[in-house]
Amino acid sequence: MVTKGASSRSGPQAETDARIAGWIRFEMQARSIASIRQLARMLAVSHGYLARVVSRRQRPGLDLLVRLTRTLHLDADRLLNEDPPDQVPIAAERGTHPRPRPGGPPSVARQIDPDLWLARAREARKLVRKRITDAEVQRSKAEGRP
Repeated sequence: MVTKGASSRSGPQAETDARIAGWIRFEMQARSIASIRQLARMLAVSHGYLARVVSRRQRPGLDLLVRLTRTLHLDADRLLNEDPPDQVPIAAERGTHPRPRPGGPPSVARQIDPDLWLARAREARKLVRKRITDAEVQRSKAEGRP
C-alpha cells in the first residue's frame, strides 16, 4: 500500500514507520552494507520497495518485517517499539546525491607531468605509425621504455 506524503503523517503508525526505517539504516551501517540494493538482495525484496520503506513513503508489509527479523537477527518487539541506537541520515534526508559528482578527485593521469605525458604520447604515435622490428622492441625494453 503506497501512501503519498507518508513522511508527513503523524501518530503511532508514522512513529513505527520511522523506527523501522531507522533500524534498517542502523543495521546497514553496522553491517557495512553499502546500498539499499545490496540489502534488498539479502532480503529477497525489490530495491525500489525497500527504498520507499526506508524513505518512509511506503509502509512496510508483514513479509518485509519477517525477513528483516530473520535475516538481520533483529527482535520484532525491538524493531517495532524501540528507537535505533543511532539515527543515520539517508541521502534523501541529507539533500545530497550519493553518487560522486563529475570532476571529483583527480585521477592518476592528471597527476603526471604534462611534458612527460606529451613525450610519451609522441613516442606512442611514432610506434603506431611505423612497423616495429623485434630488435627495436628488445632495445626499448633494455632502455626501460614501455
